[in-house]
Amino acid sequence: MGALFACTAVKYIATVLQVAAKLHNVTLTADFGTSTTGGPTHWGVQTHATCTLGTAVDSSSLCTYTYVLAGVSIGISLLLSLVKCVTCDLCGLGALLDLIFSAAGTCWWAVGASVVTKHVQQAADMPLEQYRTATIALMWAEVAMFGALLVAGVSSCAGMLCCRTYQKLGS
Repeated sequence: MGALFACTAVKYIATVLQVAAKLHNVTLTADFGTSTTGGPTHWGVQTHATCTLGTAVDSSSLCTYTYVLAGVSIGISLLLSLVKCVTCDLCGLGALLDLIFSAAGTCWWAVGASVVTKHVQQAADMPLEQYRTATIALMWAEVAMFGALLVAGVSSCAGMLCCRTYQKLGS
């Protein structure tokens, strides 16, 4: 149980980091007008988001695709956790639900990572390559973690089937 929780926690953290990999330029400005305290009279924060995944700086479609990919994954993961909690591990069938979800998640992230990898390779001449590389690495890490959950799910379901078979033989 502890290893599964740790793997799930790492998966959530990697997803959040992957979503946050979009570059933001933040500028902090201060207006030093007449102030009784000698400090700034006005602070301003300016954020300009730049998508570094596309083939053009003003193209944000690949970033939007990545956000949707991660958002759907996070949303379904949270829904799955809630369903398993409310139904007491789906009345004993939680391992089967985990198996189905991990297989779907592995496919979901493999397709998404492949699409982003293909398009990012076309943007090799753009600046900030390290951000694109980090995003791709985190996406493939998601594939690996969902794959690890898939292996754990297969093992868990196989163990459940073996236990049921041995219980029937012993009765």
